Amino acid sequence: MLKFVKMTDILFTKPCSEDLIQLKALWTDVFEENPKAVRLVFDSFFDIFDGYCAKKGDKIVAALYLIKGNLNGEKAHYLCGAATLPEYRNQGIMSKLIEYALSDAAQSGDKYSLLLPANNGLYNFYSNLGYVPSCSVKKRLFSRSELEACAADSKDKKLTAGIGFEQLQKLCFADNFLAYNSRFLSFAGEYYKAYGVTFLQNERTVAIVDCNDDCTDVIYSAYADFGELADVLLKNINTEHFAFWGKADNPLLAESEKQKYGMIKLLDNNFKISEDIYIGITLS
Repeated sequence: MLKFVKMTDILFTKPCSEDLIQLKALWTDVFEENPKAVRLVFDSFFDIFDGYCAKKGDKIVAALYLIKGNLNGEKAHYLCGAATLPEYRNQGIMSKLIEYALSDAAQSGDKYSLLLPANNGLYNFYSNLGYVPSCSVKKRLFSRSELEACAADSKDKKLTAGIGFEQLQKLCFADNFLAYNSRFLSFAGEYYKAYGVTFLQNERTVAIVDCNDDCTDVIYSAYADFGELADVLLKNINTEHFAFWGKADNPLLAESEKQKYGMIKLLDNNFKISEDIYIGITLS
């Protein structure tokens, strides 16, 4: 396990409990997040975040976080919350901090690092650090009547019993996706709700939906049967249209155009990167 690395007068290390106040302030200042969302990260769910920071003396000048998961049965993580104080930007600090964090993660057995750049300009930044845009999504617009037909069709099928979130992801996505645990799902649901986004869940479906006047964006969904998900949406959402975002190989989205959605970096050369990796739930 790495302890620290120096870059002139900058120390790269893992934070301790005494650093939590500074980490929280840095996150708040850089991302201008909803206070409730910030409290969820640092007061309620900080155990799911593996943090790294850059210090100048006792001052934290940059930080990032890894959320653990797995990809095709191998350890992986989602990198998020990368933030640097304005006066310390453009000095290479974040690049070095990412290098430090990924080295530590690789020593712990991670094979892949995934992230979603906050804007298109950052794709170039992360490309320079070895990330490739092999993550994607597709989007399809459904009318309410189309969902009603899907919901009606599922009622004739023999339905299986309720299953856990980890198994639900595998059933819905099969392979080439970043799998999360139930603890992260609980956090994501509360986090999105802090921004007015609706979180729907039962034993066989999960959906994160952003409702607008005429169209609801189904940002993320995992389900044992699409008809069941359609039924849940119809019972809870009143809009006439639904825009589904999902994994590129989902047959329901076959006629849709593929869009890049995130990046991935290989941390172990004994493995390889597949095309069309699906990150799914993101913090962006």
